[in-house]
Amino acid sequence: SEAFIREAVESVVSQDFQHWEMIVVDDGSSDRTKEIVREFVARDSRIRLIENQHGGVSTARNTGIELAKYEWIALLDADDVFLPGKLRTQLEAASKDPEVVLWGTYAYNIGESGKVYDMAQDGPTNRKAFELLRKKGAVVMLKNSSTLFRRELALKLGGFDSRYDSSEDTELWNRMAEYGPVSVIPKPLILYRFHPQSLSVRKMEFQYICAQFIQARNLKRLVDQDLSLDEFMKSWNRRGMVRKWLDHSRIHSNAYWRNAGIMFSNGMRTMGGYWLMRAFVSNPFMISSRIMRKLWIKVHG
Repeated sequence: SEAFIREAVESVVSQDFQHWEMIVVDDGSSDRTKEIVREFVARDSRIRLIENQHGGVSTARNTGIELAKYEWIALLDADDVFLPGKLRTQLEAASKDPEVVLWGTYAYNIGESGKVYDMAQDGPTNRKAFELLRKKGAVVMLKNSSTLFRRELALKLGGFDSRYDSSEDTELWNRMAEYGPVSVIPKPLILYRFHPQSLSVRKMEFQYICAQFIQARNLKRLVDQDLSLDEFMKSWNRRGMVRKWLDHSRIHSNAYWRNAGIMFSNGMRTMGGYWLMRAFVSNPFMISSRIMRKLWIKVHG
């Protein structure tokens, strides 16, 4: 966090919408993060520092939600950045469409150096797209730092569930979607930072399993049934060999693909090529499709 926290806080302070409070929850950091935040606290009464002791990401976020005093909550991870106009744009949209319970935006994906290497276009951008997702039981996915959601609803639902840490955000977004529309502003309003240490294959495997569980639960709830994580895992562990191989291929190729993007964005072409080759070997059809899509966007974008 130390390397990026100053840029993250400054991106909020410099927003053209200024009627906000910032609650920074430090979860037992051992670097200079707290000292840097205290510099801002000393200069701006809207900023507060709360110190937790290794409670985990869900506990830290829930602490911030509980202490907040305003109707809307905007999350910002320590290594991400709000682009100019982020808060104003979302709050103006929220005032025009009060039924929406959760807002997101597009995002620029960046590496450690800050260089943009991709644009993420996650989530439904209109009511029709949202309703189609719901009918299919599809998983609502948003960039965490792009979100703006109603505090009252988050508290009603019990906030983030620590059982899903690393996918706790997606799990909550899909519970929120049962209470009202989700809408994404089709404009990149944040910088979303990837770095190699955050991209372990094991973490991506857990995220993949969580996504499969959330979709299965969504489908059950559409017909007034429910599904627990334990029930899902019993069926997951009974998968056949072909399904296991396909899942393994998707997980590893996605992990290697993201690593390749990060390496290329940081100018590390040799390592980028290495990870791209591993991604291709793991799932040649999926990776070929992604490469062709990127080439199409560059030619026609």
